[in-house]
Amino acid sequence: MSAATSSLTAAFSAFAREGGYLLRDNRIYGACRRYPFEAALASHGRGAVCFFFRINGILSTDRLKSLRETLGQGWTIGVVSSGTYSLTYKPTREQSESPDFAGAVEHMAKALQADRIPVPDTCPLCQKASCDALAKVQDFGFGPVHRACLRKAEKTLRPVRASGSRALGLIGALLGTLVGLIPSIFTIVLLDRVFLLAYAIPPLCAFQGYKLLHGRMDRHAPLVTAALFSLAATLLLGLGHCAYAAQGLSAPAQLLELWSARYGLGELLKELLVWVFGSWLAWGQFSRSSGYAAHSIQTSLDTMTDRNGKALASSKRA
Repeated sequence: MSAATSSLTAAFSAFAREGGYLLRDNRIYGACRRYPFEAALASHGRGAVCFFFRINGILSTDRLKSLRETLGQGWTIGVVSSGTYSLTYKPTREQSESPDFAGAVEHMAKALQADRIPVPDTCPLCQKASCDALAKVQDFGFGPVHRACLRKAEKTLRPVRASGSRALGLIGALLGTLVGLIPSIFTIVLLDRVFLLAYAIPPLCAFQGYKLLHGRMDRHAPLVTAALFSLAATLLLGLGHCAYAAQGLSAPAQLLELWSARYGLGELLKELLVWVFGSWLAWGQFSRSSGYAAHSIQTSLDTMTDRNGKALASSKRA
């Protein structure tokens, strides 16, 4: 680790300690003037620190310009997505003084107040206001939540995650994959083609089959099972399409010869790419599975602070 990175890391830790914020794995969770923020430290090269503010509004152009001038050298402002702003600090070789993280966060909060952007106060779990904590929630980032909602979700998901059978889940995934192939078989027979969207169906059906037969919903088993079975289904679709195109060939050797001639390495790579695309389309459903949801809720509990962004007593002891 370079001297610049060591200095930046020390300043990052001091900012969390002096502000009373929660520091977890090179990330800080806190709030300034009740606006939640998450800060991440990157230690490669000379290092960098990025603050994320997720808000319900848009800063005016004049306010952004003024903020850029106020922050000064080493700081940049970006728009990550709608309602999400980033403040990034990258030390330059000419800079010798420690970065003022507290001042930068304060300037950002003042800019939000000046543009009358409301403080976020809607819990993503129940969609109600009057939140009493802040936490990082899957797909929503770090923001307001109800402690009771997190505790209820944890209590609901914990026993589901620990129950089930992997063997039954494998059988369910196999049956689900076969069901997921049916639409593609119809399109091959009727239209002599396979639609790209059809590649998302086998992983979804494999996953649902795993759940329906009460497969064990830990963090990895449903995803790995669905991925492997859907990959096999993708290759079978390519082989089946090849077989349908050569209905006059009956011997397996001839079919494999045709596959290697017309569907060689390039076609195999194409099949793998569309499998990745299909799995990506199905990822939203995977990430909401009980195993992943249980892990996500635990992450939310680990990043929970009070409503003012201060670390809880239990978090400080940890």
